[in-house]
Amino acid sequence: VKAFNENMPFDQFTVWQLAGDLLPEASEEQKIATGFNRNHMINGEGGRIAEENRVEYIFDQLETVGTVWMGLTFNCCRCHDHKFDPLTNKDYYSFFAFFNQTEVTGEGGDPKMPPNLPLYTDEAKKRLSELQDEIAAATPGVDARKRELGPGQADWERAQHFRIALAEDTESELAKLLDVPADQRDEKQNEKVKGLFLESDETYREANEQLRDLTKERDGIDKKAVKVMVMQDMAELRPTYVLERGVYSKHKEEVAAATPAALPVMPLDAPRNRLGLARWLVDPQHPLTSRVTVNRFWAEFFGQGLVRTTENFGVQGGPASHPELLDWLALTFTETGWDVKALLRLFVTSAAYRQSSEAGIEALAADPQNRYLSRGPRFRMPSWMIRDQALFAGGLLAPKLGGPSVKPYQPDGLWEEFSFGNIKYERDTGESLYRRSLYTFWRRIVAPPLFFDSSTRQTCTVK
Repeated sequence: VKAFNENMPFDQFTVWQLAGDLLPEASEEQKIATGFNRNHMINGEGGRIAEENRVEYIFDQLETVGTVWMGLTFNCCRCHDHKFDPLTNKDYYSFFAFFNQTEVTGEGGDPKMPPNLPLYTDEAKKRLSELQDEIAAATPGVDARKRELGPGQADWERAQHFRIALAEDTESELAKLLDVPADQRDEKQNEKVKGLFLESDETYREANEQLRDLTKERDGIDKKAVKVMVMQDMAELRPTYVLERGVYSKHKEEVAAATPAALPVMPLDAPRNRLGLARWLVDPQHPLTSRVTVNRFWAEFFGQGLVRTTENFGVQGGPASHPELLDWLALTFTETGWDVKALLRLFVTSAAYRQSSEAGIEALAADPQNRYLSRGPRFRMPSWMIRDQALFAGGLLAPKLGGPSVKPYQPDGLWEEFSFGNIKYERDTGESLYRRSLYTFWRRIVAPPLFFDSSTRQTCTVK
């Protein structure tokens, strides 16, 4: 939302996505942006090996970055030197090292595995701030009263012994605790006796109850917070090794974080972490990032990229139909401050885009796939657009903008079948059934069935 409202430049957007947490005095929004890196499949099987999971998560992270920003198929060199492109097995694990520093353990259980960032409503933030002040004000009084009472504990214990003897109350918890001489109690027993002694003092008890209530309220707000998985590097560097054929436990030589040798080197003064990597990617001298990005946007408007293989700029990818145009667009993009809106305006106001999409027999014979931009682009409606058009034509499409995801109609039992009965789809009611497809809730392992032409979303898919 912030990027949209402020027309955030693509280079800044890149830095936030890949390394927002490493920026000086990183804001909450900059940290949230790094959730992009954590948006991979997570394996929660109890029998899975945690380290194997962790390594596979990093495979997904670095291969996604390689595809999105550089149009490179890194996957091949996970196990061996790339067969076609100048990417080596060592390059892969040197790149791996940039992402190998988070506190992620790979263990199953809670899907919101740390590191994560709790998010609060404005109201909750305000109340939390008040509670922190109130707890800070109440704590010294409780601690001071505890110190005042401390010297009197031995006398209190003797008095309790006498009271218990008179009442013959030998079965109470306190009686059993005091039966053990003070110098023979374990830590847990001593803490229990001390707690009972302090609670016997009315002044301490009232002050401590107030502090306890404040702390309980704070913890309750914390519990309700939405936890977003983010990136956060450990204080101590985790060593990275080349893995034999990508097997998590088969370590070969140790490597340091570095970019592929076939590409321009990182500046010597750049940090060897994700922040240095992100800035290297958007350096105007980088030969790939601007071209790959411009080409992907071009494909959105013209139906195909100037390089048809939008996901692969390597030797096995397709050649550019208009290489000089691609170069010029990439240079224009960087020289105008990586302004995406300006780039898209350039596309849609161009003579190439504004042509009619009609084509005669001769034109179709000479340029059947429109590689030479001899006519305007033609599109078929994707599934989500067909749904929206059908709802609109039927007078049902809800015009509401924004808000949380919705759950429209889908066949019964679909989620249960894919989740061994653990997750049940609860369909919405009213206008939520007819919101634009953009708002439809999407469970990655089983997409909404009405989106019949969509990719699985289990791995990075450019097309």
